[in-house]
Amino acid sequence: MVEVTLTDGNKMQVEAERVVRIRRTGPVESPHGVTRIDWKIVSYVMEEPEEVASLVREELPSPTTLAKLNTPGLGPVWFSGPKSQGPIPVPKEWQTDGIVSSLYIGTSLQYVGDSPEVVYDALEKAGGDLVPIRSRTTHFWDAEV
Repeated sequence: MVEVTLTDGNKMQVEAERVVRIRRTGPVESPHGVTRIDWKIVSYVMEEPEEVASLVREELPSPTTLAKLNTPGLGPVWFSGPKSQGPIPVPKEWQTDGIVSSLYIGTSLQYVGDSPEVVYDALEKAGGDLVPIRSRTTHFWDAEV
């Protein structure tokens, strides 16, 4: 179990194996905490995302299943590889503000600033569900969506 601090100062236990995603809170979420943890519920905590990710990784039976990519505006996002799928194509007209690629983390689509190849490699190392891309000898990436 990972112990984190809620905004009211109370401590909460998080089951590392249930963690799906860890990232810095966005502008709307920031009054609730510094870091967002998606697990069996969404929790906002006061520890920095890097610290939470480190604590979760230490508690996992296989630490390599917690992967890391970069969001366009919030910094790194850590995620459970086995609970993720990608890379997911992003149409050219949506590739703005640093968005290059995306993946599903649990049931949520997460935009990232990393290339589809980097997303693929991160998912492969973390045990994720891989979606083929053109550079991997398929034409799926260029298909009409």
